[in-house]
Amino acid sequence: LIRWVSSTMGAQGVSQAKALTAGPSAAPTHQASLRAPPPTVAPALLHRFSRKAPHGPVTLITIVREVLPDSSIRLVVRAFQPSTRREASAALWGPRMQAVLRAAGVRATMAEVDRGGARVGAVLAPTVVLGTDGTVEVDL
Repeated sequence: LIRWVSSTMGAQGVSQAKALTAGPSAAPTHQASLRAPPPTVAPALLHRFSRKAPHGPVTLITIVREVLPDSSIRLVVRAFQPSTRREASAALWGPRMQAVLRAAGVRATMAEVDRGGARVGAVLAPTVVLGTDGTVEVDL
């Protein structure tokens, strides 16, 4: 375990892993405990496309499924402008996400959303609005 952590996380990861395996006397520092918990499930890419923004540059738009620590699902629309290196995102959850999933014919489970990613993307893509100031919105 320590060897795998050291090759992927560096020195800081090794010290945290040693602290976790050493027992309660070597607990991580207060600063380490303030970090956000790691996601339990990796985000899944559902759909990616490009669109010309109103102010000129081409923007790469990515729709991603994320699972939160409480096991709930949300959809995130991320916009990246390579020419300016600006990034923006908009998240969908709750009733708005349910409406998108219903329109795509997908149930709100992680497996179903992953399988129906192309349909979810086809429903969401026309609703993505790029602002002149580099923002992204979903107009449902």
